Amino acid sequence: MKKLIVLCLLPFAFALGQQETVISGKLLGHDGKPMKQAHVHVLKPGESKPLAKGQVDAEGSFRIATSRTGLLFLQGTGVDHADYRTALLIEKPQSLEIGMQLKTYPFLKEFTDVKIMGDFNNFNFNTAEPMEKQPDGTFTAEFEVTENTFKYQLLGLTPTARSVNGTMSEDFVYDDGGDYQSVVTPKNGKVHIVFDPKKVKASDTSAKISIKDNPVLNRFASLMVDMANRVETMNEARASHQRAGKDLKTFSYDWSKDVAKLASQIQSENEPSIRQLLLLQYIQMGQFGAKNLDPALATEVLKSVPFESPLWLINPMLVRVAVTLSGQSDSGEVYFDRFLQKQPDKMAKGALLFNEAMMAQFAGNADKLKKYYDILVSEYQDTQFGAMAKQRLTPNTKVAKGKPVPGFSVVSMEAPGKMISKESLRGKFYLLDFWAVWCGPCIAEMGNLHQAYEKFKTKNFEILSLSFDPKVDDVVKFRNGKWKMPWQHSFVEGGFTSELAKQFEVIGIPKPILVDANGTIVALDTELRGENLEKTLTRVLGATN
Repeated sequence: MKKLIVLCLLPFAFALGQQETVISGKLLGHDGKPMKQAHVHVLKPGESKPLAKGQVDAEGSFRIATSRTGLLFLQGTGVDHADYRTALLIEKPQSLEIGMQLKTYPFLKEFTDVKIMGDFNNFNFNTAEPMEKQPDGTFTAEFEVTENTFKYQLLGLTPTARSVNGTMSEDFVYDDGGDYQSVVTPKNGKVHIVFDPKKVKASDTSAKISIKDNPVLNRFASLMVDMANRVETMNEARASHQRAGKDLKTFSYDWSKDVAKLASQIQSENEPSIRQLLLLQYIQMGQFGAKNLDPALATEVLKSVPFESPLWLINPMLVRVAVTLSGQSDSGEVYFDRFLQKQPDKMAKGALLFNEAMMAQFAGNADKLKKYYDILVSEYQDTQFGAMAKQRLTPNTKVAKGKPVPGFSVVSMEAPGKMISKESLRGKFYLLDFWAVWCGPCIAEMGNLHQAYEKFKTKNFEILSLSFDPKVDDVVKFRNGKWKMPWQHSFVEGGFTSELAKQFEVIGIPKPILVDANGTIVALDTELRGENLEKTLTRVLGATN
């Protein structure tokens, strides 16, 4: 889910003897009024479970306390509104007075594909049920219920895949992810849920924050809101491009005005901490595809933003971005090692280490991969990055470039009596495509897959798509739509829990694997996604006429 993150560096004044940081203030909706239900949460970076949580009262007031110091996130959530976060760097316990105003979700202008999930499917996004559109424009769904209450959320109301509360609710329950579940009471063992688009609260009002008597902190907040809004505008443009049925390969976004504005702000800024933030935001646009960024400013990031600075917690991968944009890739390991030595936050270091290990694997750099892998599994085994390294990057993995593809035998969906196996495909170059209808990133690759298949199918090339969907019918229905997928298919019973998934070490999809005519893996993962797919196939199979 999208998070609007604001980083604020707080002054280190505190009351003598105070043992907790006490944060109080107002949390209001887009209209400046209290919301039906709202909460504030204090979280540690990289963790979803709050250190402290408090409910906002009927007047919009809150008070929350924590004994934890360092970099913390204060999150505001409310019914009918997108959540909002502000990051607080607290060296010593103190008292803060903060005002926050949330914004509504970025609702679609028109609702066409509304789905519902809830108690009935354990709030599983993948098995959400479609709601039926009625002549009056509402959407409805009915369920038989044995419990005294029925909780649900809706999908398909925003440009991105996020769950929101419905327009029909008697009460609300926070979902621990930034949103709320609607609660209704069944009657005679049934519920009839109605979503009414006319009742959707949509507003262009931006989220706001004010920290009393701290003008510099408010500047930080304003700059972070600006950056979050830029990214959101780009994401919405990208989603609109995709909804129009256009190939994502043709999507581009003009960052030139934002690049020029930030460069101007950096040039005129004298406050060191704000200048550092502006520099990081400038190179962050490179992460989102901005062109013609000034290498000198990327170099300044590496020189003037100390590696021990909490500003890197905005996104630790900006170290890599700065190194690349500055043209100092050959010195990358030197900068990464400095970051690991000086940055005190273990989660930030783990994130960078894992990213570098992934890039080393992609580049086929076994020495660098082993270096970062060994650090992750020995020093970061208590973090998610150490666990992911063991799952995805272990040097003795069976699924890697240069290794023989594991043996497999699956049933063809087109011809149920036919088996497709490693042996039957020997002599061909083929792409194993682990996917599912419910997987957004998988669907985003459809244009690339179809284009590549049409271009290379005459060069002894085949695709075998392996579905992780709940039902075979899901695949059949999907292929009757826009994307025909005119190649070989098989349905994998059990998906991620299947023996095939274990054999091919599939812990996430899409997972593409390219195998040569001898049964050797020659490319996988990011080498076979987006524009890289055609480039890799051209390298392996040769150019087409």
